[in-house]
Amino acid sequence: MPVDGHVLSGEALVDQAAVTGEALPVYAREGAHVYVGTVVTSGSLTVRADSVGADTTVGRIISRVEEAQSDRAPIQTVATRFTQRFVPVSFALSALTYAVTRDARRAMTMLLIACPCAAGLATPTAISAAIGNGARRGTLIKGGTHLEGIGRVTAVVFDKTGTLTFGKPLVTSVVTLSEDVTADEVLSLAASGELHARHPLAQAIVARTEEQHLHIPIHQACEVVLGMGMRAELDGTRLLVGSPALLRQHGVELTEDARGWTDRLRSGGETVICLAHDQDLIGMLGVSDAVRAGAATVVQQLRDLGVSRLVLLTGDAPETAQVVADALGITEVHAHALPEAKLQLIRDLQEEGHTVAMVGDGTNDAPALALADVGITMGEHSSHVALETADIALAGNDLRQVAAVVELSRHTLRVVRQNYGLAIGVNLVGLVAGAGGSMNPVIAALLHNTSSIAVVGNSARLVNHTPHLPETTGEALRAAPLEDRRLR
Repeated sequence: MPVDGHVLSGEALVDQAAVTGEALPVYAREGAHVYVGTVVTSGSLTVRADSVGADTTVGRIISRVEEAQSDRAPIQTVATRFTQRFVPVSFALSALTYAVTRDARRAMTMLLIACPCAAGLATPTAISAAIGNGARRGTLIKGGTHLEGIGRVTAVVFDKTGTLTFGKPLVTSVVTLSEDVTADEVLSLAASGELHARHPLAQAIVARTEEQHLHIPIHQACEVVLGMGMRAELDGTRLLVGSPALLRQHGVELTEDARGWTDRLRSGGETVICLAHDQDLIGMLGVSDAVRAGAATVVQQLRDLGVSRLVLLTGDAPETAQVVADALGITEVHAHALPEAKLQLIRDLQEEGHTVAMVGDGTNDAPALALADVGITMGEHSSHVALETADIALAGNDLRQVAAVVELSRHTLRVVRQNYGLAIGVNLVGLVAGAGGSMNPVIAALLHNTSSIAVVGNSARLVNHTPHLPETTGEALRAAPLEDRRLR
């Protein structure tokens, strides 16, 4: 779509994932609103433009990203705060020593021992080692401030599609409604009807059938019924594969048992695909955007690490979002959220005093990623805009790295504090000895260099650090398995 507008005529399936984050295409017809940057996957539309250029949804996303990046408060690092206070103090102590003793040698000794080299090395050596550690584990951290920031987060906002879920539909249930048909036959016949369809639901059915190494009968003719499904001819019989509305249009009514299964599948967040052979409804399939392996574990680990607010944020429907949230134990859900709404939620959390991390992967997440104190993107399938905007990129799609990088940051901050304790302790001992005249400049220089080496050695331990994450009760939630459900 080149513009934002509304449909004057025509029918089409439109992939709106780039703007709304919805995993499945939407059915657009007269009166529907469409967005620039979305893709017509089938059908055709006549659209009257409502806004163009910078006034479109994508244009507003660009401006919101720029505004968010300029509005983000700079993170003041430990090193910055220490340097601002310690360096003036060291010069003042040296000057005071000379003023009291009139001994230039003592004043020089004070400057040598108080020179903040070890303190200056405390943060950058630890940060460099930790960033290298993260890179080896597939976590790319774009700077030390972001590594420090992720360790202080108190709220984590997750995008749903492509982040907590795979971002593509998978067949998660098969229901047989006839004693004469097996689950494998339901899958094979459904794949036959969908074999040449381009809809993601159709491709999911064909892909699952091929994964099961099942034979797919080749139909003789097929027709797309836009927004409903497929009608195919197989060996002189008719196959209908699609929504319940498609079956009703062709005179096939759902039985009471079938309606019960429809309600059950939909309550589990699954899209229902019906299969009718001639006039008989013989099976149903449940297709859903399955939750990533380990997502529930990550949510619990973040809680155990002290993150007080966990939010699921999506442009998808509330019912679908709530199913995922319930499965993961997330209580705060915001659905139907366009980029501006996501941006506002981040701003509201920050105004409440939270340090916020945003985890997302799409163009529609970019403004929120830019405004959040730390933006994290799932790198493997992330949009280029999200990758450029985020502060931390996960090279793969292992969601467990989110909790791991929080633990790595907190351990790094502990090492930094140890480094400062070591550097300040040596400095204090040297300052007392130097002020009393019991230390000469040579010994002061040796002590000073020894403390610097000790700080570097302590930081080097981070290179081989393995994140120690809290143990979780129960197993990680995995993608829902394919079920053979036979209705007796």
